Amino acid sequence: VAGLDYSTVAGRNYSTVAGRDSSTVAGLDASTVAGRDASTVAGRNSSLLWLNGVGSVGIGGHKSKIKGLKGSAFTLYEQNEKNEIILIKSAIIDGEKIQEDTWYELINGEIAKTKLTEEEQTRFDKLPTYVFNS
Repeated sequence: VAGLDYSTVAGRNYSTVAGRDSSTVAGLDASTVAGRDASTVAGRNSSLLWLNGVGSVGIGGHKSKIKGLKGSAFTLYEQNEKNEIILIKSAIIDGEKIQEDTWYELINGEIAKTKLTEEEQTRFDKLPTYVFNS
């Protein structure tokens, strides 16, 4: 599912959704979601989030991964077996401590660089990148 500027786009589990400038984009478990400039991007457990623009904000659930451009911010959280939130961490992509276009996830309670698995890369490659072309 994809939308252009000022879109509101959502998908269920295992969805691939994207929106362009000033969009609100969301997916449930194991979703791949992306937004461009000034977008809000959210994905629940095991989601992949791409903040493909400045001034965007993302929130990723338990075991989610996120990357973005300098000037964007994100929050990641962990849950216990009762689905209660037990930890939340946030960061601004500043290009130094948190680098742009680099995948991050929570590892041992801290925001850490990571890589996509082969399955995750396949999911990420399905994003409709035409949405981001000007």
